[in-house]
Amino acid sequence: MIKCTTEIDETSQKSLSKYTKIYSIISLVVESIGLLVYLILGTIFDNQYLDFLLLFSIPFGFGLVFLITLNKSTKNMTNNNFVNSYEFDIDYFNVATSKNGEVVGT
Repeated sequence: MIKCTTEIDETSQKSLSKYTKIYSIISLVVESIGLLVYLILGTIFDNQYLDFLLLFSIPFGFGLVFLITLNKSTKNMTNNNFVNSYEFDIDYFNVATSKNGEVVGT
């Protein structure tokens, strides 16, 4: 039987969501540039073919929402420190989640 434990706290949450946060920031920057180009070209030219640049607003919204959600979940982990205890056997495995020394779920 193998037993191990892992702590889920703010630093582990940051490391788990590191790449998602980077992609969200890149998406936010690229789509901000696209929206800025749309605003500039839309005020200079009166062309209906520039409306396809509005498609930049959809990924901009997703990037913004993901970034806000990641920051909020990281802040929530400062208050909620969980410890997962794993127990591996030949026929089964158990995962017990505890918070402040009290088992919350198994």
